[in-house]
Amino acid sequence: MHRRTVLAGLIATLACAAPLAAQSPGPAAESRAADSRLPPPASRVLKVLTFNIHHAEGEDGTLDVARVAQVIRDAGADIVGLQEVDRGAERTGRRDLLKEIADLAGLRFAFGKNLDLQGGDYGNALLTRFPIVSEGNRALPVIGGGEPRGVLQVVLDVEGTQVLVLTTHLDHRRPDPQRVASAEAMLEMLQAWGDRPAIALGDFNDVPGSETYRILTSGQRAPGTGHGEPGAGNRAPGTGHGEPGAGNRAPGTGQRASDSGHREGSAGRGGLVDVWAAVGKGDGFTIPVEAPSKRIDWILVRGFEPVAAEVPRTEASDHLPVAATLRFR
Repeated sequence: MHRRTVLAGLIATLACAAPLAAQSPGPAAESRAADSRLPPPASRVLKVLTFNIHHAEGEDGTLDVARVAQVIRDAGADIVGLQEVDRGAERTGRRDLLKEIADLAGLRFAFGKNLDLQGGDYGNALLTRFPIVSEGNRALPVIGGGEPRGVLQVVLDVEGTQVLVLTTHLDHRRPDPQRVASAEAMLEMLQAWGDRPAIALGDFNDVPGSETYRILTSGQRAPGTGHGEPGAGNRAPGTGHGEPGAGNRAPGTGQRASDSGHREGSAGRGGLVDVWAAVGKGDGFTIPVEAPSKRIDWILVRGFEPVAAEVPRTEASDHLPVAATLRFR
């Protein structure tokens, strides 16, 4: 009886450990924490999609949530990260775009608000067919008057295995200090999760070979970088930025070589694997839609074997989505 009591206490202690940096899981996370110790379903294949939906407005200027939902259905996605999502904003008719898309796709959803926008909310979202164990939104560092950004942190119960999914949309400006600080913050979240399966996806507004990319794939912080104040400057984008998400183009041109010598697509100790670099065919460019020339939308993973990746063609947004097939390691 005493041994059973001790074991129960140990399990409770482990269950209460925060899986995410600067955030404790809710009661649901505590009750399901023991599930993460089950062996992963080795044959289980997951379909994952990331899509900057540009508040469901395509290059033709038409707002059409049905087109976005169709992309998700066509991909057969189990887990979907969305960026530039409006909920109740004036520019999109005060509609809850997230709920409409989730209903059309037949998926659960979580939302991370990063801005007040025209009487509504604006941020990142996750859609999934799996149970949501815990969710939270962490503000990212703001540097030099940049737009407030965040990471939506969701823990999913994938048939008895807990998976951490980070969905984000990083700063679009040419200087990269805010993106670098954001990548370091995400790295802290991943390290707090230990060696359990994790997926980081979204619009990173940077290219392979950049410092942002190196930090996330190598698992090593940038030397001598400082952090902005997380959550500071909770305001709309500055002059010249237009509406949030408008004109978000990748900084610079081409794909820069990494100063660290880290090989693109490989994962360093504690880093993530770039799915496109591992198994994608072609360049993987996602923007601009009419003649894509930059790969700024990524799916990065740990604890999964990349099986396939593609960039589906669509006119539903000013970005193309990235779809990936993964298998538990």
